[in-house]
Amino acid sequence: HSKVKYALGNSKEVIDQLEKEGVMKHKLKLIYNGVLKNNENHISKFSNLNNLKKHINSKSIIFSVIANLIPYKNHKMVIKAAHLLLKEYKNFKIIFVGSGEIAYEHSLRILIEEYNLKNHIHIFKQSLNVEDFYKISDIGISSSDEEGFSNSILEFLSFGKPVIATRVGGNLDVINNKNGFLIDKNDHHKLFNIMKYLILNKKIIKKLGAQALK
Repeated sequence: HSKVKYALGNSKEVIDQLEKEGVMKHKLKLIYNGVLKNNENHISKFSNLNNLKKHINSKSIIFSVIANLIPYKNHKMVIKAAHLLLKEYKNFKIIFVGSGEIAYEHSLRILIEEYNLKNHIHIFKQSLNVEDFYKISDIGISSSDEEGFSNSILEFLSFGKPVIATRVGGNLDVINNKNGFLIDKNDHHKLFNIMKYLILNKKIIKKLGAQALK
């Protein structure tokens, strides 16, 4: 750190961390991640989005987690929230899209089966056609225990989807009560309550989605 001319961070939290690690303040520069403008002419490898919806057999509210299958992304928090949700509602689906650690993915599948969620949680491999999953989603979830600045959150917002995100890293720089919800990490009870609230108040999803895109 003492030898760099400048140090770049992609969120305020990363900048704060670099300063604590000894980078002088005048050497720190903040550059947020960005996303390409949403291409409405995107050609899907699925014949159409309805086929994807048919594939997961859903007319329900769809929550999506688009993230690598690695432990700090904390998919288990979402599974635990879904377990609580299932006791009260059946009209929801959750999509996990990503690849990663085989052992971690196996542990997720075991937990899904243990909680009788096989008909509600679907795992898809990492995809070059990820736009399809953003389009079909109603709400994005970022359940990470740590983040720099999340590309998937930006991508959800760019498709006009509100996001429920943990209060970590750069999530605080972009998510607010106009475009989604911030919750404490590993708080699956709070996540359950927000998911339940959105299922019961579908108009709120559209309102938040409009602000997400803005």
